[in-house]
Amino acid sequence: MSEKKDPIDHQRYFNDPEYRKQVLAEKKSRDENNESSSSKYGSQSDKIRNKILIWTGCVAAVFLVAVIGYVIFLFQGLPPLEKLENPDTAIATEVRSRDGAVLDKYFTENRTWVPYDEISPHVINALVATEDHRFYNHWGIDMVRTLAIPINLMRGRVEGGSTLSQQLARNLYKEIGLKFSISRKFREMITAVQIEQNYTKREIIEMYLNTVEYANSAFGIEAAARTHYNKAAKELTLSEAAVLVGSVNAVYAYNPRINPEKSTYRRNVVLYLMNNRGFIDSTSYHQLREEPITLDYQPPSKAGRVSRYFGEYVRQKVSGWAEENGYDI
Repeated sequence: MSEKKDPIDHQRYFNDPEYRKQVLAEKKSRDENNESSSSKYGSQSDKIRNKILIWTGCVAAVFLVAVIGYVIFLFQGLPPLEKLENPDTAIATEVRSRDGAVLDKYFTENRTWVPYDEISPHVINALVATEDHRFYNHWGIDMVRTLAIPINLMRGRVEGGSTLSQQLARNLYKEIGLKFSISRKFREMITAVQIEQNYTKREIIEMYLNTVEYANSAFGIEAAARTHYNKAAKELTLSEAAVLVGSVNAVYAYNPRINPEKSTYRRNVVLYLMNNRGFIDSTSYHQLREEPITLDYQPPSKAGRVSRYFGEYVRQKVSGWAEENGYDI
């Protein structure tokens, strides 16, 4: 409630100097009180505003430090540049005759590297259609699939968002790890972008198909083709390619030798995706999905090993020579 002011006697104000001084003095006193009150409240408002600015600045600084620390943490877990440019893959050692025939192989992972041009186009098309159909249009991360993950989860649909480059990153570099976590996913994405910057699309597909594990302990598409069909990767038919690419998703569950029914189902899913995404026509799809899976299975211990006894003799001789000369093989 505002203070009630005494009415001014205007006639007296102009005729009585003392009265006029009294009125002016009272007015001056009121003005000073109002100014003091205004200054007091203004000062409080400024203090509150300054506190808000200080706290906001502190929170922003802490957040910035946390972000920088997290980025440093992520990059510490990435593969070094030299490893990125020269990935370490376990290749089987081969014993060859003078005319180039493979007599035996030694391996911890049954793998024979083959270049892109020696892989059946059916395998490449099946892989792209199934695992990453926008592969040729992204830079390592498929933003459409990545942003769709939470929507799919809310709808109860489980669908991976990893591109071929992301899958290759976690297959090649153990630093990234396989256990699901947000940090691992970020590392995988960063490494995938680096892979895309260092390699062409053809090179990425070649590395992927030569490093991934297939059913029956076959590593790489050449070993998978030799193990399951006793033929080279470049000779694989459309149906055979679909079987092998399908097994990558779950090497035991879709093993064509152990679980032929599940493998057939998965092969048909691959064929459906190839048809749906324009890699094969509907006639081929409907025809191939009715065909049974026919294998020419060669156990990893025998696949590509036509002279195991001679190979063992060579291994012993080479091991003895290496030991005598200080080499570790």
